[in-house]
Amino acid sequence: MSSRAAPLLRAAPLLFATAALSLTTPASAAPPPPAPQAGDPQHHLRQARLFLKKGWTEDAALELKLARQSAAGQASFEVWWLSSSVAWALADGAAARAHAAEAFARAPEPAARAEVEAWLQWFDQNLGLVTIEGPAEGQSTRMQLEHRGLLFDPALQELLNKLALDWRENTPLPLKTALPVGDYSVNGVNFTVQAGEPTTVRLPMGAMGNKGLAALQVTRLEAAAGVSMSMGALSSLPPAPTAQLALTVPVGQVLLGGMVDLTRQGADLGDERLRAPGGVSGALRAGGELFTSLPLSIRPSAVLRAGQLPVAPLRCAAAGEAWACEPGLAAEGELPVLTNGFAWMPGAELVVEYREAGRTTALGAGVKVEVNAVLGALPSEGQAQADGERLSWALADTAVRAAQLRLLANLSFAF
Repeated sequence: MSSRAAPLLRAAPLLFATAALSLTTPASAAPPPPAPQAGDPQHHLRQARLFLKKGWTEDAALELKLARQSAAGQASFEVWWLSSSVAWALADGAAARAHAAEAFARAPEPAARAEVEAWLQWFDQNLGLVTIEGPAEGQSTRMQLEHRGLLFDPALQELLNKLALDWRENTPLPLKTALPVGDYSVNGVNFTVQAGEPTTVRLPMGAMGNKGLAALQVTRLEAAAGVSMSMGALSSLPPAPTAQLALTVPVGQVLLGGMVDLTRQGADLGDERLRAPGGVSGALRAGGELFTSLPLSIRPSAVLRAGQLPVAPLRCAAAGEAWACEPGLAAEGELPVLTNGFAWMPGAELVVEYREAGRTTALGAGVKVEVNAVLGALPSEGQAQADGERLSWALADTAVRAAQLRLLANLSFAF
């Protein structure tokens, strides 16, 4: 045995005991690494960057707000510069500029200072600070923002779209924000934003709340096309192509409209498929718009329609000189007859259409769903052609009770 190995062998029992003791000692006995303090700005900064990476922008803003509450955070260029970026992502341009100005004052080196200065110059050349006030302190309102012009910078357009959607929610006033240079209206109040200049907009009481939004509604011409499907006593009829023209006029907070429809209804007559002439109806509707934060127009309405029943199938059985008929499809040995009539069709309609964010005057495109009861009447008698012979028929119960579902693609044009 070498002289070097002997000391190691003598120390082996001691080393083994030490190792065993370390294995049996509870984990709590080892001092844990120091946890970051809740007020540590670097901890909040790291958390904010992590949340931004995951797309949690509002959580990142909260972490940065906590970072700015400490003296070290107040002195940190990185905290203020990231705060500016997060505020811009949240469409808070006023805060983004204020945070960038604080970052500029704390820039640790010329390169960082030049970067912030360039952004501030871009901001002041393209945006202006805006304050929107209500008629009294502490009020809030939904707002509809209209930009009367074009924006070619995608960053500015994205900011404007987000603001237009955010303001459709109930928003506390006064509101400090920033808007791209141009002409605007908010709830019908016109104003102009100039580069680097502050602007104050005062909303009168008539421009507040849903009443203010309803006052922005405009007359719209609508064109729609789709299918009509019959149910109940007319359920044997196949779906029919339908076209519709409508005019919608705002009267206060109510939307009034008139519609004209043409339905080309087909039907089976024995072995033949016939396309009935007519199918014209007209309707009046009254409804309103549900105001949401979405770029959608959601308009439920009550509808009263009147018009032709272009075709109704009858089943007839021989009964003396005339055939006795009732509504329905003919079975074997019965005479199939088609007739038409007139009906009142009360019902309800829902229009959901997309518009450019916050716009009242933009083109709208969406879907229309209408459900109607059919309260109709058929002629009490008539004649039918069967095997080259004209036969007379009679209908004892002329009432038709059915339902109709219309599914239409809808376009609306403001003027």
